[in-house]
Amino acid sequence: MSKLIVFNATRQGASHVKKGMVCQDYSLSYQSEAGDVQIAIVCDGHGGDTYVRSDVGSRLAAEIALKNIQAFIQETPAKLFLGKKGAVTARPKNDDPTLAEAPQKKMSDMTEIELQQYEQDKQFYQAVAPIREQDQLFSLLFGRIYMQWLQAIEQHAHEHAFTEHEQTMLGAVYQKWLKEQEEGRQSIGTRIVKAYGSTLMAFVRTPLYWFAFHIGDGKLLACDSSLQWTEPVPWDCRCFLNLTTSLCDSNPVPEFRYAFNGMGGEFPVAVIMGSDGLDDSWGSFERLANFYSQTLGIFLDLGQEKAVEELAEFLPKLSAKASQDDMSMAGIIDMELIAGGVGLYRKERELKEQVAELQKLNEKRDGLEREIAELKTKVQEADEAMRLAWQEKARQYWADANSLTIERMQHRSQTMAEHSNEALAAIAQAEACPEQPLEQPETSLSEQPEASLSEQPEASPAEHVEALPSEQPLEQASEDQTSIITIDLDETGTNETV
Repeated sequence: MSKLIVFNATRQGASHVKKGMVCQDYSLSYQSEAGDVQIAIVCDGHGGDTYVRSDVGSRLAAEIALKNIQAFIQETPAKLFLGKKGAVTARPKNDDPTLAEAPQKKMSDMTEIELQQYEQDKQFYQAVAPIREQDQLFSLLFGRIYMQWLQAIEQHAHEHAFTEHEQTMLGAVYQKWLKEQEEGRQSIGTRIVKAYGSTLMAFVRTPLYWFAFHIGDGKLLACDSSLQWTEPVPWDCRCFLNLTTSLCDSNPVPEFRYAFNGMGGEFPVAVIMGSDGLDDSWGSFERLANFYSQTLGIFLDLGQEKAVEELAEFLPKLSAKASQDDMSMAGIIDMELIAGGVGLYRKERELKEQVAELQKLNEKRDGLEREIAELKTKVQEADEAMRLAWQEKARQYWADANSLTIERMQHRSQTMAEHSNEALAAIAQAEACPEQPLEQPETSLSEQPEASLSEQPEASPAEHVEALPSEQPLEQASEDQTSIITIDLDETGTNETV
C-alpha cells in the first residue's frame, strides 16, 4: 500500500532581497480528502522591468490551473487514458504536418536553431498521431486555463490601479491599454498581459493515470524505485538561456507541452519540479537529479513537515550562493517506495565518495612521484654541473701549469740563444781580427790547475794566432788546439765548452 504525500516551498531570491523586490515565484500542492488525487504546481513570474506584477500573475496561474485540473479529472472519463500514453512537445507555429515531411527550406541551408525547431516539429507530429483524442482534451484544458488567467489579470488590473512606477515601467504598453479601456474596447490581456507574465508547470496523479504539462522554463523530473530520474514532459527548444515561452505570449496555448500515462503500474515513485532559479543553481541535469535524490532522503529521515521546513531554510542559502533568483519546489512522493531507492542511492553515494577519495589519494601519490622524479632530475643536473665545473677547473689548472712551463722553457731558450749569440759574436770578432788575441773568460782560467798556469811560458801574439787557423770552421778544430772558449749558459754557473 502506497503512502503518498505532497509538498511545496517557495522562497525569495537573494537578488530580490537586496533590491527590495517581492518574490515572483509561486507554488502549491494538493491532495484530495480521500488521498487518491495529488497535484503539484510551480509558477515562475518573470523578472524583467516590464513584468511589474508577475508575482500576481504566477499566483493567479497556479490557482486557476489547480481549479481547472480538478474539474478536468471529474469531467473526463478515465477510460480515455487507460492503456495509452504519450509525450508531446510544443505544437509547431505553422500547424501543417506536410511541412515536417517536406520543409520549405533545404536542411543544408538551415541554421542550428532552425534545425532544432524542424526536428522538434517532426517529433510533435509523430507523438501526437496515435493520441489525437487525448491531444484535443489537453488543448481544451490549456485553453481554459489561459482564458481564465487573462480574465483574472484583467480584473486585478481594474481593481488595483497601476502605480506611477508601474506605469513608467510599462511605458507605451500601459498607455495603449489605458486608451483601449477609455474607448470601451474589450481586448482582454492583449496589452496589459506583459505586466503579469509567468510560466506554469504541473503534475497530476489519479488512481488510474497520471499527466503533466509545462509552458516555459524550469525543470520537472520523475524517478522510479531505484531513483533513476527522467524528464517526462518533452523540452521546448524555444526555451533557451534567458528566452522562454510564457502565458503572456500572444498565443501561448500551442506552446503547452504535456505527457500522460494510463498503462497501469507505471506511476513514478516521486515527482519534483523546480523553478528556473533552482535549475540554474545546479547547472546540469545530473546535479539537479542528485539534489532531488537527497531531498527524498530528507523526507524519509525527517518526515513531511520537518522536511519542508528544512527545504524552506535551505533554498535562500542556495539562492545566495548560486543563481540569486527566487526558488520554488513542489512534488509528490511515495514514502514507502522511496525507502529502497534512498538506501541504494546512499550506498552508491558512499561508494562514489570513497572512489573520489581514492582518486584524490592516487592523484596525491602521482604528484609526489612527479616531485621525486623532478628532484632526482635536479640532483642529476647538479651532479653533472659539478662534474663539468671540476673538469673546467682542472682544465684551467693544467692550462695555467702548461703556460707556466712554456714560459719557463721560452725564457731558458731565450737565455741560451742570447749566450749563443754572444759566443758567435766573439768568434766572428776573432776571425775578423786575427792579430788580436781572444779574450778568455775568467771561468776558463779557473778550471785550469794552478801548477800548470805557473809553468806555462808567456806566449806571444803570433803564437796565439797560429793556434787558431782562420781557414777552418770552429767545429772542425783539432783536439790539439790550446785555445779553449767557454760559454756561461745560465745563472747557475754551468759551463759548456765550444
